[in-house]
Amino acid sequence: PLDMVNAIESGIGGTLGFLAAVIGLGTILGKMMEVSGAAERIGLTLQRCRWLSADVIMVLVGLICGITLFVEVGVVLLIPLAFSIAKKTNTSLLKLAIPLCTALMAVHCVVPPHPAALYVANKLGADIGSVIVYGLLVGLMASLIGGPLFLKFLGQRLPFKPVPTEFADLKVRDEKTLPSLGATLFTILLPIALMLVKTIAELNMARESGFYTLLEFIGNPITAMFIAVFVAYYVLGIRQHMSMGTMLTHTENG
Repeated sequence: PLDMVNAIESGIGGTLGFLAAVIGLGTILGKMMEVSGAAERIGLTLQRCRWLSADVIMVLVGLICGITLFVEVGVVLLIPLAFSIAKKTNTSLLKLAIPLCTALMAVHCVVPPHPAALYVANKLGADIGSVIVYGLLVGLMASLIGGPLFLKFLGQRLPFKPVPTEFADLKVRDEKTLPSLGATLFTILLPIALMLVKTIAELNMARESGFYTLLEFIGNPITAMFIAVFVAYYVLGIRQHMSMGTMLTHTENG
């Protein structure tokens, strides 16, 4: 019986230690995206793609930004973009909010480095890189089915929901103050890229080599998130003229 108690204690401790690190680092990364305007940059860039419908734009925004944002943070951060598009195009807010929330939820559930997907993959001994690739494919399909296709199925039965009056004059930040699209995408995709590099190394390199050991280290989910956070501090913080004190405050508030 005592061994059983010790096993439970060590199991819970190991799980909490792994998840606490991932959640904490993910929260910091999401906070830096929020305060720097990185998510807004992605939304504004996709708006210029005239060949994309508004609901597909919201799916792509949710998928890309959702990689480093928790669902509730993503909704609060990105819903002003939905307000803006709905107001400009006289579109029902539901036609934009539903695809956005569907995409955020899909990524949150099945794509590492989100805690749930990462924990399940870790416990099952699954390759993180493969889980990311398949997770993104499943997330994209689920988002398109649960967003744009579902809206087409509803058709005229979907009620028209205007932008609430109190948010009608909500302003988006000046585009000149936002980080570049390249810097934004680099920061968001960096942890995923590092984990994928580890997967590629496992398939193509001898495990006894020192270079493989290095790639295995930087491709570890916790290490990858640490690297991404420090890159975000520089790319989304220092390069955006944010002081160290301000970044420390945002880190604590995150």
